[in-house]
Formats: sequence, structure tokens, C-alpha cells
Amino acid sequence: LAPTQVLPGSPWTNGTVQTPLSMYRELQSLVFSVKRRNETPGALVSNDALYQKYADSYDSQGRPLAMPAKLAALPWLTTNAINSATQGTTTTASDVFCGDWSQVLLGQRLGIEIRVLTERYAENGSVGILAYSRNDVQVARLSAMGVYRYLQAAV
Repeated sequence: LAPTQVLPGSPWTNGTVQTPLSMYRELQSLVFSVKRRNETPGALVSNDALYQKYADSYDSQGRPLAMPAKLAALPWLTTNAINSATQGTTTTASDVFCGDWSQVLLGQRLGIEIRVLTERYAENGSVGILAYSRNDVQVARLSAMGVYRYLQAAV
């Protein structure tokens, strides 16, 4: 993504620590950064640890924090293919992505190749099957995507 689509901006010294007073501010900044580029955000995507951080957020009296209506209207999808990492003093920093996911293109560089492997498994009377393909992912319009880097996730 272009630097203007990466929040909170450079440098990301210690990541972003959410507090009950500013819990959803970063997510709203991300969603509206996409909307300000005249794109339609379709979903937020993060890992489970970051999602848990928001799901387990409470105010000082122990009441769950409500997600703002604009954010609650967006699906929040999770995948643990997005790693948590150390950023400065934040040891569980993670990224959250937002965008118009219909602008993500999948390309197939080569057809699917399938090979039957008989030699290695012959002693057991078995066969192995090896399948592989070369694919690519590209965004049609970069303005349709955004990322907030290094948010503090749950431990």
C-alpha cells in the first residue's frame, strides 16, 4: 500500500495502546481513511488476538464498551495468518486491514499441476498426491485499501 494508506503514519515507535477513552478511535480512522478516498469499506480484517482485545474492552466500571454504529455495521473477519509482532515496547502489536475487498484480484499464473507419487509410498501400498499452483494477488485500485499498523492486541 502507499504510505498515505498506512496509519498511524511513520514512525511507529511503540505501537498504539488503546484505552477505554479512545478504544475505537484507530479503527474509525482506518475506516474513514478509506471512505475519504471515495471507496466503500466492506470489512475489517485482523488476527484473533486483536479482535479479542476489542471484544474484551470494558470501561472503568466493568461494563463492555459498545462499538460505534459505523464500525458495528462492518463485518470483522479474522485470520491468524496476520501475525502479532513486537514493535518497540509493545510485544503484541498487530495490523488491521480495511477496504473494498471486491477490488482484490486473484490471478492464476500457471494451471494446477497434479503429480502422483508412487515410489516413496510403494512399500506401504500407498500413493501420494502432490498438487501445486502459482497464483498472485493484486489490488485493482490501491485507494480501496488501508491498514492500521501496530495496534496492541490481546496477550
